[in-house]
Amino acid sequence: MSRQNKRNKRIIRGDNENNLLTGTEEKEKIFGLGGDDTIIGGRGDDYKFGGRGNDRFIWNNGDGSDVVNGGVGNDVVEVNGSNRDDQFVLKQKKRQAIFERTNFGKFTIKAKNVGEFEINGGEGNDSLEIGNLSRTKINQVTFNGGEGNDILNAQKTSVNILALGENGDDTLAGGAGDDTIIGGRGSDVMIGNDGNDRLIWNNGDGSDQIDGGNGFDTVEVNDAATAGDQFALNQNGNRAIFDRLNLVPFTLDTQNAEVFEINATGGDDSLVINDLSSTPVQLIQFSGGEGNDTVDGSNTAVNIFADGGAGDDLLTGSSGNDTLVGGAGVNTLRGGLGNDRFVYGGSAINNPPDELLDYEIGIDQFGLVGSELGISDIRLQNGISSEIAADGNVIVLQNPFANAGAAADAIAANDAITSNAGAFIYHNFNLGISRLVRSEDLANRGAITVLANIRNQAGDEGIANLPTFSANDFVVV
Repeated sequence: MSRQNKRNKRIIRGDNENNLLTGTEEKEKIFGLGGDDTIIGGRGDDYKFGGRGNDRFIWNNGDGSDVVNGGVGNDVVEVNGSNRDDQFVLKQKKRQAIFERTNFGKFTIKAKNVGEFEINGGEGNDSLEIGNLSRTKINQVTFNGGEGNDILNAQKTSVNILALGENGDDTLAGGAGDDTIIGGRGSDVMIGNDGNDRLIWNNGDGSDQIDGGNGFDTVEVNDAATAGDQFALNQNGNRAIFDRLNLVPFTLDTQNAEVFEINATGGDDSLVINDLSSTPVQLIQFSGGEGNDTVDGSNTAVNIFADGGAGDDLLTGSSGNDTLVGGAGVNTLRGGLGNDRFVYGGSAINNPPDELLDYEIGIDQFGLVGSELGISDIRLQNGISSEIAADGNVIVLQNPFANAGAAADAIAANDAITSNAGAFIYHNFNLGISRLVRSEDLANRGAITVLANIRNQAGDEGIANLPTFSANDFVVV
């Protein structure tokens, strides 16, 4: 409902429901009251009050200068720019946030009790400069540059930034918060500055320059959905150089980034990681998704977390401390030097076993996904099958067997073992290797799945090494 007040401002009131309240070309006072309201002021110079609830205040190009009070709740001010080159500034005055366009069609939004500004530049070469906002209640600023070569400068703020460059050659600089910067199409410059930032490249984007700045920063790469990507990560001085070598090639010239996260969703993808010792890179995360994927970290000391996903994957770690997850399929895993972890969960059940090439007892670990394998802790028993005198859910059998079924029968025949779901290691004298096996029910000879052939624990030496397995060789993850 609406009425006119004595200051010649039309009054529009909502209720306690979720209202859409729209102004006109007149000056108005718009009150949202309760509910999650959307308030659009219109062409006049308006006063907008959200009341309770999570409200959205929308300013569209051509609207007047407004005063906004979010009230109680997590409220958003949305600004939609023109198709020209907008120059925006967001700053504070006392406890108010002041948003202005400074070059044409000038306007001002004075806002208090709002948690977020969302600025959509639209077409044109737009810019947004963000000052100190520490005295306001703003906790995030979202900037979508849209078309054009856009500029974001948020170096003076500690508010978290979400920046989307979209099309064009953009320069996007975050501040002291934990920022997310997505360059979009074109050749972009992404700068995280302080804070723990995430700088994102999506398939179809251009070659970018990236500077994480201070903090613990992540470069995220999302590949072509179905095609097989060939990636390489090298160094040039203290800069990490990430390349795609096939399809539509691109380069990410990166400095001051601690983590690379590569999401290879489909196709037969490959990643070769070379020496990164002059860079600050500390961790490489690779998610293979569908397809037969290859990771080769043999030429680096950076820690690697590689999950092959579905498909028959070849995962080779570094000389650092790696985590390798074969996933579904018949996988070949080599940890390399360092304290490595080989992870097994539900995706490996009923698959042929992985080929594990270099498990070192007392150095490496088997990571058992407790939620998928039914294990909440590690209770290890190690001994001759008939002589084990206490219960356990992880069993190491020191006497060899012809196959996993015979080993499972021997465990079930020992009345001291009463555990249900668990795992065991035995030596297969026909194959001449030790194997890791999952059991649905150790005590009652439940269904079993051979998870891994431990190829380097072979022959008489492999049998002799069985007593050296300890609880430290296993961990629930």
